[in-house]
Parts: sequence; structure tokens; C-alpha cells
Amino acid sequence: FNNYDAVDEDGNPDPGAHTIEIGASVSGPASAPITLSGYVNVHNDAGNNTYFEISYPVTVGETALNLFCGVAGGSEENPDYYGTDEVTATNIGVSAEREIAVSESFSLPVTVALIVNPKSEITHLLVGLSF
Repeated sequence: FNNYDAVDEDGNPDPGAHTIEIGASVSGPASAPITLSGYVNVHNDAGNNTYFEISYPVTVGETALNLFCGVAGGSEENPDYYGTDEVTATNIGVSAEREIAVSESFSLPVTVALIVNPKSEITHLLVGLSF
């Protein structure tokens, strides 16, 4: 499905800078709120890399948590895309959302995520604010 319509300055096929990915996500009922997601690159990725994720929401007090684990399918043709040529966990983590009261009439939605990539041995801490 890799379609290279453009050419570079030497006349060689040039796929451009964009990768197109398709995916689907399915969530279970309230009694089993697990979400399963799957994605595959269909353009500009010689290996058509895949990614799958499972997540599970929980609430602790007033804080909504989401536990998740993502796995890359690996690709021998393009192992640099996810950094692997075999099936590997590429992110494991937890995110938290909570509204912090600033005044009686205003609260600030805050999101925090701790994400670990065991393949690359990198950890990320993300903090987001919504206005």
C-alpha cells in the first residue's frame, strides 16, 4: 500500500514526510471497562509497523487513573520506527486526571502521566493543564 507519487531532486521516489496510520479501538462495558486498540501504518513505512494497546480506567478518591500497556509488533523492514524488529512492550504507564479548585467558580483540569519504555529504557513524566 506504500504509494510514492512524489520524486526527489534526483528523480527517485520520495514518499514525503508523512506516515498514514489506520486503527481501531474497542471498549468494554462499565462492568469490564478495558479498552483494546490496534494501529497499522499503511503509507510511508516500509515495514507497515503495528502498535497495540490495552488500558484500564480506575478511580481513586476524586482522581481518575488510566493504566496502560502498549506493544509494538516490530518490523525487520523498518525497525527504527518503534526501535525494534520483534514484538516488544514500548510503553507501560499510568495517567491521572483531576480538577484542582482555584476558586469557588473556577477549577483547573490537570493531567499527569508517567510512561516507561522498557525497550529503550526511557521514562517520561508529562504534565498537562487545560484552560
